Amino acid sequence: MVHDFNQVPMKQRQASGPVCSFNNTELQPGEEVHDKQGASCTKYICTYRSGILTLATVKEECPTSCHPGFELMDTEDKKACCQQCVQVRCVHTLSDGITTIQLEANQKHRVDECTEISCREVGGRFLTRERTEYCPLTEQIEKCKVDGGTLLPLANSCCMACFMQQKIPSCSITVKNIIVMEGNCSTQTPR
Repeated sequence: MVHDFNQVPMKQRQASGPVCSFNNTELQPGEEVHDKQGASCTKYICTYRSGILTLATVKEECPTSCHPGFELMDTEDKKACCQQCVQVRCVHTLSDGITTIQLEANQKHRVDECTEISCREVGGRFLTRERTEYCPLTEQIEKCKVDGGTLLPLANSCCMACFMQQKIPSCSITVKNIIVMEGNCSTQTPR
């Protein structure tokens, strides 16, 4: 910012007192006007300096681009000379440190079977959340296979679960031939 204080002719008005004059515009002390040209903007502010009413000049370089997830927008601040970079979406860098994704508010993105990134807006700020589901260790999965289990996917999950088939004991019928004897009586054929 460059500050340039120029003494400007003071006009006396009956009702409102002294004013600054700029391009046929009268400014009360404390008022300002903006002159935007290309990527720069100049503020002209009517102010007292050492008791003398002057027109202060403040030059600003305006942003021409923004970081990912931000856009140039007019702000509610009437004293802002330039558009400002305002966040409009979430930006998340994946664990590889290279890949960046942008998400709108309330949007979700699956990175892989077990990792999900979501975006939400809270009080004008966009926040990302990474949710990772952890599954049983490889050793447990291998043990399941060795023990005769079957791996099946769990509902609403990226994990597999081990299901063991229950063995139902089988029934077998055996026939025994016996001769029944009582006293001197016996069956002649086994029953």
